[in-house]
Amino acid sequence: MFLLGFMPAKVDAYLILLCREPCLRQLSVKESSYDTDNWQPLIKNKALLEWLCHPPSDLEFRRSRKIKPQQINRLEELWKEKPLAGVEDLTVALPEKAQ
Repeated sequence: MFLLGFMPAKVDAYLILLCREPCLRQLSVKESSYDTDNWQPLIKNKALLEWLCHPPSDLEFRRSRKIKPQQINRLEELWKEKPLAGVEDLTVALPEKAQ
């Protein structure tokens, strides 16, 4: 199981983001200056914590749309060539692969 979380430093005002298994269990992390006993998850109620990622406004939520994992992969590939590309650019930029 992969659980993404964070833990504070023992002295400074720093946080480290890491998974719980296996990252937290690794010896190198335990020997660090981070307080491994205070690991906390980054996801609560199926959403990222608000201090990490603010929830969308009502307008942003209304403008959102569901896209398929294949579209996400294609968009990530398109961003390598065209960093400002959007979902609407997928039909023009990358034709569907023949099966």
